[in-house]
Amino acid sequence: LSHTTIPSTTDKHSTMVLSNTLISPTELADSLLKTTYSADRETVAFGLLCAGLSVYGYDATHMIAKHLPGKPSAPITDKRHIATKFTRHNTQFLYCKKCTSHSNPVLAKTYGGNFQCTVIGTVVFPKTNDVTDNKEVILTSLYPHPTECCNSTLHMNNETGGWAKIPFDFESIIGKSLDRIIHNISGLTSADLGNGDNKYAKLLTSGSDEQPHDRRFFIPIDPFKSSDIMTDEDTSSQDNVNDTHGLLDDTFVKEFQQLRTRLTLFLANQRGIETELQFEKPHHPDNIGLHWKPLLEEEPHLSLVNPSVLFGGYMPKHKGRGKQLAVNQIPHCDFGAVNGTALSDNIHLRNKTLPCTVLLPLLDHRTLMIYKDDDDKTVQHEVKANKGELIIFDGDVSHGGKSYLETTPLQLHPCLHFYMYSTLHKSDLSSFDVDVHATCNLAEQFATVLKSNKYTMINKELPRRIADVDQAYTRLNKAGLLNDEVKKESILAMEELLCLMKTGTRMKLRG
Repeated sequence: LSHTTIPSTTDKHSTMVLSNTLISPTELADSLLKTTYSADRETVAFGLLCAGLSVYGYDATHMIAKHLPGKPSAPITDKRHIATKFTRHNTQFLYCKKCTSHSNPVLAKTYGGNFQCTVIGTVVFPKTNDVTDNKEVILTSLYPHPTECCNSTLHMNNETGGWAKIPFDFESIIGKSLDRIIHNISGLTSADLGNGDNKYAKLLTSGSDEQPHDRRFFIPIDPFKSSDIMTDEDTSSQDNVNDTHGLLDDTFVKEFQQLRTRLTLFLANQRGIETELQFEKPHHPDNIGLHWKPLLEEEPHLSLVNPSVLFGGYMPKHKGRGKQLAVNQIPHCDFGAVNGTALSDNIHLRNKTLPCTVLLPLLDHRTLMIYKDDDDKTVQHEVKANKGELIIFDGDVSHGGKSYLETTPLQLHPCLHFYMYSTLHKSDLSSFDVDVHATCNLAEQFATVLKSNKYTMINKELPRRIADVDQAYTRLNKAGLLNDEVKKESILAMEELLCLMKTGTRMKLRG
């Protein structure tokens, strides 16, 4: 048994809300931070619009030169694409430059000169701006389209498998909607945050609930004032977080929903998974002779859920003389088995995109430890993403957050955190699967974690690893890395675990 399920406080009180509403082309266009472009000439305004769409992975072309009155239009082989002269509300198509034959001589030759195209959006020409006298172009609808439509799309198969780091335009996709949250948590001290839920965030523990070995915090962005599963204390704590960051303000709710839509679009285009995400009719009905054939009959099963701002991962200073080590978050997987079926064994996800986790640093950077088994050993990969980069990894990738020693100011490294949830694998996101194999292979690192009551099952399920943990303590002690308080706790913990292994019951040695 390589994994065991442990409750997670990250989503302890969250409810899984999957919207059945699909994102329409109009909503997709409206979610962009800029939809109107102006210049002294129409062609220049169109060029600016196409450049603005490039941050979402589009290689757009307007073909406006061929649409001007008195000039032949490229798509004259089909009446749906015959251009009309400019009027106040003249609708024009935006095409993909890569897979539209007018802009791609190779495609034109391949199809014998017959016009082939993919429409990725529509625009309108309103009247000339009365103040600037500029020509304006307004984006009115947008359709997802793979960035690598003529080649293979992004696959997360690098040296560790199942993860990728992707650059993105922070200002265009994130914008300023999270500025208040970032401002509120910047410069916080350990005294401000304490050892539990507070007005800034909720505590995510990585050790025993009574004495967590590090402090990680999260701010749920899909907030709620009350729930049947929340106690009065939990509700009060959530309400304080809502008030501190304005999470229930109408403006914020709308802006964040548009942020989520923009990120969904970016990921769909980058990974070529637009048919699997919650888009309404992702392909324009006027497309002609598409050379790539997506499976349009499949229902979308993926959506971005449970957003939160995650920060922290610092260890409080101890008072002993021994050298203190920063213990990273225990190796785990976010999407566990459903009814005994592991993610990799789910036949409903064959040839489909796996549910995954997305992290976007908001201030400076965020570092993730990814663990990969190699010949019965566990290899660690430290993955650092800077602001303007995102990390995405499959739900069965073993990982853990990096921890830091307490400093002034604290190293909080905030990031935006999403799950890309699949209705074909309904994992309980209120728990995670601890990677027992990786944890025990790296027992020397996680010795102080394993002594927690929360992780007793790891040692119970793999008793032969107890010896490894015992040896890890011995090595740490010989190296002078354990202070007297930790040594006392370690000895007691090992005696308890050995008793549990032999008798199946916990021997009460403390107090």
